[in-house]
Amino acid sequence: MRSMHDTAEVARLVEASNVLDRFDTRELQFLGVQFQKGELICSPINPAEYIYFLIEGSIQMYDLRPDGSKLPVASLSGEVVIGDMEFVTDRPTVFFVEAAEDCTCLALPVAPYREPLGRDVRFLHSLLEDMSEKFERDADVGITNANLNERVVEYLRDKTPSHEITEVETLLYQLRCSRRQLQRVLKQLCDEERLEHLGKGHYRLSEG
Repeated sequence: MRSMHDTAEVARLVEASNVLDRFDTRELQFLGVQFQKGELICSPINPAEYIYFLIEGSIQMYDLRPDGSKLPVASLSGEVVIGDMEFVTDRPTVFFVEAAEDCTCLALPVAPYREPLGRDVRFLHSLLEDMSEKFERDADVGITNANLNERVVEYLRDKTPSHEITEVETLLYQLRCSRRQLQRVLKQLCDEERLEHLGKGHYRLSEG
């Protein structure tokens, strides 16, 4: 993690992100932080001491299997809040959160603001909205169909504007399956001409 020392740049990020619209509490002191691709933002062994507001980049959330391999949980970009569950439950981070690409975040330290934020109605409502969206997203992807073949097709049809992906990781984190399972399903769908393989990690739903 690299802290941004240019206070004017941090102020610009706060203004551009509209992050203050989430709070009734005023005079909050945000930090600007940057994470390199592959860097852990927080984890069960390095709990979040900040609430992070993702400004640029994307993140991956995962757990670790007993053999040390990753169990994908989610791949997120856009207006993402990291540390919201930890703030609400006052419990350690459950999953590993990693920068999927270089990321810029606004960070609000939890310790000095826990008491006022616990009374901040606007902030608490924003957390409820964020967590509701997470639960709805998980339900949409995880429960729609138990058959992985159909879940892949449904994701490309309903969740991607161009009906294609350019990285297999996208599906791994959305469908929460192993890479071996997914590769087998992608091959089968291509053999059935339901998908087109356009290059490494690049698949598109067939027009038919």
